[in-house]
Amino acid sequence: MADITLDDFLVEIGDLGKYQKKLIVLCCLLVIPSCFQTYIPLFILSTPLHRCALDNMDNDTWAVQGPHHQLLINASFPSYSDPVHSWARCQIWRPLRNDSSNNNNNSSSSSSSSSSNSSNSISSFMSPKRVDNVSGTVLEKCGRWVYDRTYYNPSLVEKLNLVCDRKEFRTYANMSMMMGKLIAGLMLGIFSDIMGRKRTLVVCILFMVFGNFINLFVFDTVSLIAFRFLAGITTTSIYLAIYVLALEFMSPAYRRVFNILASLVWIAGGVLLNGLAYLLRDYWYLSLAVALPTVPFLAFHWIVYESPRWLLSRGRSQEAKVILQKVAKANGVAFPEEKFEKMLASEVKVARDAAEKKLVSTDDVGGDVRREGETDTDRRETLVDVCRYRTMSIRFALVIVNWIVNSLVYYALLFNTSNLSGSIYLNFFLINCVDVVANLIAFFLLEKLGRKMSYCGFMLTATLSCLITILPFFLASGDLRSLVINILALVGRGAVATSFNILYLYSAELFPTTVRNSVMGTCSMISRVGAIMAPYTADLGVIIGGPMSDILPQVVCGGSGFLALCLTLILPETVGRPLPTSVKQHVQLNKRKSDWSSERDVSNEKELMPIYVRKEKGDLDG
Repeated sequence: MADITLDDFLVEIGDLGKYQKKLIVLCCLLVIPSCFQTYIPLFILSTPLHRCALDNMDNDTWAVQGPHHQLLINASFPSYSDPVHSWARCQIWRPLRNDSSNNNNNSSSSSSSSSSNSSNSISSFMSPKRVDNVSGTVLEKCGRWVYDRTYYNPSLVEKLNLVCDRKEFRTYANMSMMMGKLIAGLMLGIFSDIMGRKRTLVVCILFMVFGNFINLFVFDTVSLIAFRFLAGITTTSIYLAIYVLALEFMSPAYRRVFNILASLVWIAGGVLLNGLAYLLRDYWYLSLAVALPTVPFLAFHWIVYESPRWLLSRGRSQEAKVILQKVAKANGVAFPEEKFEKMLASEVKVARDAAEKKLVSTDDVGGDVRREGETDTDRRETLVDVCRYRTMSIRFALVIVNWIVNSLVYYALLFNTSNLSGSIYLNFFLINCVDVVANLIAFFLLEKLGRKMSYCGFMLTATLSCLITILPFFLASGDLRSLVINILALVGRGAVATSFNILYLYSAELFPTTVRNSVMGTCSMISRVGAIMAPYTADLGVIIGGPMSDILPQVVCGGSGFLALCLTLILPETVGRPLPTSVKQHVQLNKRKSDWSSERDVSNEKELMPIYVRKEKGDLDG
């Protein structure tokens, strides 16, 4: 009789029964606060239009209060040709002092002519001081600002005055959030594989609640950077923890459903946050509205079970049996003792085979394999084992590159949302609408085309959407150019968001149970290199300048996406196949589905040997 896997056993006790449905609902609800903390910088850290505050006018506002106010503004600030930002943001004309006059006698004539033609480009006002001896004024940097409160009333940028010489702190805050995501990606995988899925999830929830409420008390740039770092840790930890836990309670038939459902809930969270931000323009009240709903999730400690797949991988079969009995009872199904024993025997055989392979490999190089009292089934595969096998190492490297590129393009286009023409609330709503359409398309394509081809299709769409922005730059102008660029940005953002969601599923199915969470955590950690680069990628036009500054971020994103697309073609398909539990099954992913049942029929044993063993045998090419 064929071996029974845990996936087969889950079908017997209900792979989408009452308990799994409850778990899916709870995990999807937990996606929402993770989404909130990822997207909230778009609203609380967006920079509103601003200018220097008028001297000796405490009640100065961005909005013009009357004709006299307008005259004071016209006389105090240089203007330039940009139709959106019609006034200089960081400089103000002030009465000329003697020290300024003495230091600028040589430039008085040029300053006078520049003053009479004040609608030049922004670059003409970058000098720290310019003197106009005709009007007796000097152009200086200011220390107070007034802000446009059309969209934010106020934002954190206004509270902390993160503009002009302090504008880089906003970038540092976004970067620190990505640094938090990087650290979380590493630590989560290690802790989850050691401590268990449930215990790690509960700890992550505690951090999430604390991190959400601590963000209410930002008082300076140091606290802003530190608290955004903590927010980055919680967002990634929560999403990965619930994703792996829910996935390991399901058979392959329903993984696609959960993947798309979680993606749609993430999008719904974005729409909900957009509505909250529209209604609550004050950053503090918006942060409070985001923090309060996290408290009920502390109940997860009492209503969620540990993953039986993880327990079996750790040799804790009796604990796994108790959990599976509870699941069967919740689903209204009698627990099949005989099939459980067969499934357990199958899982033990897989673990023993993996241990024997490791035993042979280490013996060949003269290493000491077994500790005193240790059995074959006690041995554990770790992340180090992933790097010992050529096939697994190559696939791991290719997956990491794809995670980095997806993270770079995803967050670069996300940060670019506030740079699009029009209302940020409308733009963000349209982006989420595009995400819904893209994910629904992915739902129907994942099984027909497979994980690999579906991922490649959406990555190709994102790549072309970014690169095609070159055409309207040269062929269109004015409102038409802005409209086309907005449309391409929406399509590209929706496509890369969907490809990123598919990549989560694809990566989770590609690697063995014993190291799956470590691999996912490592991929998520390293991908934050791309996320950290994203704010600077979005600002490439400002940093480099030049006539093509508006499309430089899109060109970089498109080129990166094309590289990831080409590398993905080397990876195998995983659709419809059981989750691999050993290195052997991982290597067999590129074989026919029928080969999976033949645990002893391995045609390429060299692929299952560690690299250093094959090097000793002379089997490595080159």
